[in-house]
Amino acid sequence: MLAGDIYEGQYQYGYKHGQGKITYHKRNIVYIGEWNKNTYNGEGKMWWYPTYEALEKEDDTHAQTYTGQWIGNKHNGEGAYYWPDKKQTFRGSLSLLKNTWHADAFRFIAPPILKLSF
Repeated sequence: MLAGDIYEGQYQYGYKHGQGKITYHKRNIVYIGEWNKNTYNGEGKMWWYPTYEALEKEDDTHAQTYTGQWIGNKHNGEGAYYWPDKKQTFRGSLSLLKNTWHADAFRFIAPPILKLSF
């Protein structure tokens, strides 16, 4: 965590573990969901806010989101991405290990920006 980042949630043996929320103020990102030894693991939602002001107001109007399953800080499994600028939601099975997104009638190759590592 960087200076200014805030974690609110459960700990176990000194690790973020269980349910929690982290706000990355310098990156305008919020994650709420399950944790396992300091990593996003299980069900969770992440918001990428376009500005610090939107983050402070928790104004989701223009925030990109991912809601779904996580393994080791990576989106992996069933989930949904929402891009507000295009007003599009992609639902399906995501595998960042293979860099692919499978949905009903199409296959979306994820751009490198979707590879997150914290």
